[in-house]
Amino acid sequence: MNKTPAEEFLQSRPSAETRRAYRYDLERFFEFLERTTDVRTPAEVTRASVRDYIRALKGESLSVSTKRRRLAAVRRFFDWLREEGATTFNPVPGSVSFDTTPEDSQDPAQVLDRDALSAVLNAIDRDSVQGQRDYTLVVVVVYGALRRSEVASLDVDDVRPLGRHWVIDLSAGAQPQGGYVRVPDSVAEQVQRLATLYDEEEGPLWRSLSNRNRGDRLTPDALYKIVRRVGDEAGVDDLSIDSLRRSGLQLASANGASIGQLRRHARLQTTASTAKYTADDPGGGRLSSSVSDRIPLDLEQ
Repeated sequence: MNKTPAEEFLQSRPSAETRRAYRYDLERFFEFLERTTDVRTPAEVTRASVRDYIRALKGESLSVSTKRRRLAAVRRFFDWLREEGATTFNPVPGSVSFDTTPEDSQDPAQVLDRDALSAVLNAIDRDSVQGQRDYTLVVVVVYGALRRSEVASLDVDDVRPLGRHWVIDLSAGAQPQGGYVRVPDSVAEQVQRLATLYDEEEGPLWRSLSNRNRGDRLTPDALYKIVRRVGDEAGVDDLSIDSLRRSGLQLASANGASIGQLRRHARLQTTASTAKYTADDPGGGRLSSSVSDRIPLDLEQ
């Protein structure tokens, strides 16, 4: 029995979680078309029918992030169809502004909830080195609560074991007192996966993959653009490193992290004694109970 284009598209996604999310969102799209139009196949979808769907989404009592995610799944599906040569254009616009309620507009820092962060991660296609790099970037920022200067300065070997745990070393150039922040084993494993793809055990963690300057350290501005692009692909407008940092801290807070733990993890203290985790007790102490353990995201292998 021949598979439909949608089934072939879903089968091409490497992640089971991504397949489930995309299947649900695509089913909502095509159910809308069946109710309101004579469209029955992707080849019959027009810009006008997509505009009707967008207007319907705007009228639904869904969060802005859910509306963006639903449209992003449809956009990604038509991108795939075009890559496969099944269509010559994508009828889904690259940028859509959904009307927001006053509650939605109270989010200038773009703090994402668990579902929205998962959608960002699931939207990254990790079949390429670039995809693995971009996925790792988001994961490291969220779990390490890193600022742009901190993340831009990272080398591969800055993610290292300390006692029974894994930490991210923060250079004195990025953080006045230096120090380190603990991350879960799954984050360290993702970093090692990327290093294996680089075939390097040292050097910049975030490097260019273009032919012109391949292997060079990416600038903070380049990292900003990567995060912005990843957000666009997931239907999240204006995603930034600061948004990811704050979102991770918010998730940890919602799952029981204390204010003191959050301040230490985010390096918000002003003295050297509290700005970094203690290094004289690598087997326990603050390292044994990390804020990053309270961030409930499923990092797929």
